[in-house]
Amino acid sequence: MQWKARHPEMGVICIQCKATGEIFADISRDLQRAFNSHRFQLSAALHSSRRLQELWNEYGEDGFEYIVEDTLKYENPDEDQTAKLTAMLDSFMLEHPQAVKLSR
Repeated sequence: MQWKARHPEMGVICIQCKATGEIFADISRDLQRAFNSHRFQLSAALHSSRRLQELWNEYGEDGFEYIVEDTLKYENPDEDQTAKLTAMLDSFMLEHPQAVKLSR
């Protein structure tokens, strides 16, 4: 019951390679879980982004910065926030055209 009633932080996240400056952006309905998921996939060499995986293999976890770019303020955790999150990511991508979008 407590899990269902929680109010997770949602928004736009970035994973940036410190050595190259390359930025990989995504949206998330649970920011902490998103970073953990990307980290796990990269550590297991299973990430869907070939370039991000190559950089991870070369520089390792310490070669990356995890950044919360923007958070979504919302009231109802049961309401679908996908459209708002996608609009936030699209706005970020316009401001950072060199960034790679991780979500499909």
